This record gives sequence, C-alpha cells and structure tokens, in this order.
Amino acid sequence: MDKIYKSMKKIFLFLSILPFIVFSQNENKIMIGISPGINISRLKIDSLSNTSVFLPLIGVNATKPLSKHFDFTGGVQYSLRGSNTSGSYPKFRNQYVDVFLNPKIKFLNIFRIGVGGQYSYLLSSKEKKLSGNQTLGEIYQSIKGFHSQAEVFANAELMLVKGIFFQAKYSIPINKEYTNLQFSLNFIINQGYFKPKKKEEIKVSLSEIEQLKSGVLLVRLQTQNPEINALKEKGLNNQAEQELQNQALYNKTIINAFKNKFNFCPVYFFFSDNSEKVRNKEFKNIFLNDNLAVDSTIKINPLFYFTAEFGFTEQDTAESTYKSVLYEKNDSGSLEHPEYHYGSPDMRLDALVIKSDQFVQLSKPFPYYAKINKLLSVKSQVEDAVELMNTKLKKYYSETKK
Repeated sequence: MDKIYKSMKKIFLFLSILPFIVFSQNENKIMIGISPGINISRLKIDSLSNTSVFLPLIGVNATKPLSKHFDFTGGVQYSLRGSNTSGSYPKFRNQYVDVFLNPKIKFLNIFRIGVGGQYSYLLSSKEKKLSGNQTLGEIYQSIKGFHSQAEVFANAELMLVKGIFFQAKYSIPINKEYTNLQFSLNFIINQGYFKPKKKEEIKVSLSEIEQLKSGVLLVRLQTQNPEINALKEKGLNNQAEQELQNQALYNKTIINAFKNKFNFCPVYFFFSDNSEKVRNKEFKNIFLNDNLAVDSTIKINPLFYFTAEFGFTEQDTAESTYKSVLYEKNDSGSLEHPEYHYGSPDMRLDALVIKSDQFVQLSKPFPYYAKINKLLSVKSQVEDAVELMNTKLKKYYSETKK
C-alpha cells in the first residue's frame, strides 16, 4: 500500500506542475493564480471528542481553457489541518502539501464547478499541549496515526471582479482521517489573460478611436412617441403631456451635458425617429438645436461618424478569445483547432454607449461605455456619464500615441 501511495504522490506532483511547464510559453493562454484561504477541518481521533478549527492555506495554480465550456486546473498548495478537543488542550495540527488536478465546467465565464483529485503529502503531525514544567508553557510533540493520502473533491468558484475568484472546495480523503471544507480567493497574476487575444481586435479599436477623433459623434435622443400615442389613445392626455415634458427635459439635460462636459470630438443630436436616415447617411434637416428643434442650418458631411445614446450595454463578444486544444472539423472537412469567442457575462449595464454608424455597439479595448451612477440625481447621472466618457476616450487616445 505504501508503494502505491508513493507512486500516486509522484504522479500527482508531476501532473500538477505540468500546466506551468507546458503553457508558460504563452501566458495569455492560461490563468496563473495565487490562492490564500482557510481550511475548516476536523481530524478523526479515536477516544477523543474534538471540534473543527480554522487554519490557513496558500497555493499556486494554472488554469487552461480546453474549449468554450471546459477548463483544466493543476496546482500545489501548503495547507494546515487540525482539531481542538472539547477542553483547552490538547490541540492537533497537521501540515500538508497538496497537489491537485481539477477539470471544470464553466458557465458565462464567471462561474465554474468541478470535481478532481489530489494527493496530500503529510509534512508533519503534532500535538500541542501544556508542559508539566510551567517555564516551558505550551509544547509541540510529534505524533503518529496520520498519513499522506489521496483525496477526491468537489469545488465551485465565482468571479467576483475581473481577476479575483471566490472558491469553495470540499475534500474527501480515501483514508477518512479528517473532513475538510476549504474557502479561498484566487488572485490571477497574469492579467494579460483577460485582454483581447486577437491583434485584429486591437487594430480595429485603434482605427475606431482615430476615426472618432477626426470625425463626429451623433447622439440619439429618444422621443417615446409610441408610448405617448398609446396614452393619448386611451384618453390619458394629461399623462401623455407629462411624459412628453419629462422626455424633453431629459433630452435637454443630455444636450447640455455634452455641451459642457465633452470636447473629444464634435457632437450633434437627432431624434430616434430619424435613426434610419442616420444609418443611410442622410443628414439633411435632422439635427437639433439646444431647444430640441430641427435646425436646417446644421449641415455636416463627415468622413467618419459614430453614434451614442443612453441605454443598456450588450454582451461584449470580444471580451475573451482562445483556441481549443481539441481538433474539430471545419466547413471544408479538414481538422483544425477551433477558435472560440465568448464575452463578459450577459449583465446589461445602464450606461452611455458608443456605437457604430449602424448602431452596433463597439467592443473592447475601445472604451465604448460609461456606466451611470444611480446614486446621483438624474441631471448628475447624465453629466457624470458624459464627463466619464470624455475622460476615457481621451485616455485611450493618448495611450495609442505612446
């Protein structure tokens, strides 16, 4: 049995460091993390009534995407596990080095669940008790009865913010010498993993910021005409008039915010009723003055133009890109490593959003949105978002010039 455990230990140790060796040639293909955390463990000791204790752990890991929905993680961690007896003493403390392998299924790129195996190599097993000599106080004494062993585990992790994951893991040792529930935070140290992977995406964004700087931004203002007409059809004229006034006030707030807080490029305003004309570059008699009236004297013929509006962001499909390590047949029937594009979670943000001349949301690394701060008044929300967008555009433009 000892020979089997020694062989398993060597296999797990080799396989757990294999991801670091194989994938270190391209750090953007994997996530490399450092994971501090705690163990909630209880050792099983015959004839003693003992309780669970909280003890620290620290580990390193590497995660490789295998396909759109599967990841594979290998790692090593230093881990303390133990128990306290019902009285103050004795206390038991074991030190382990765990090497683990962990395939995982991922959902929306923020949540993963998996099962895996690990080998826990016992470094030391000690009993902490009071010495009979008062001058010595507490002493540690090595004990026997615990062993290095293989474990199976189930785990789950949730991305809290980009680059930080909360992890929970429950281990079941084969020898059943203890129970252990583990909580940790995994800090990704190679943030390049989260950056766009394709050079084409960066080139597109660089081109877009240049075009916007030399072009114009056309801001779409909503009219709420369908809603207002529906109220009028129901005979709710007073309510319809109030909605009309509220929308007009909001649109004037947007115009004033851009006049006072935005100077990255020229800005013009149009009603959403004229969206098709903007799409077709028909700019005659559609632009508005500060009082929301069509001003026929506003004439433009830009080489480049983008649109913007207050609304909700869409899922950014350029958030992450990678190639599978598995072969699949392409349309021509030949084998290739398929390339996957998947985005940030489909969580819509209330924001000022920049879009193309066809009203298609732009993608990262272009700073295409400025989130609205709901804690502010409506006027301050708009002004804050416009000013933030102006700052983000200027910063990104200056970075492209370095």
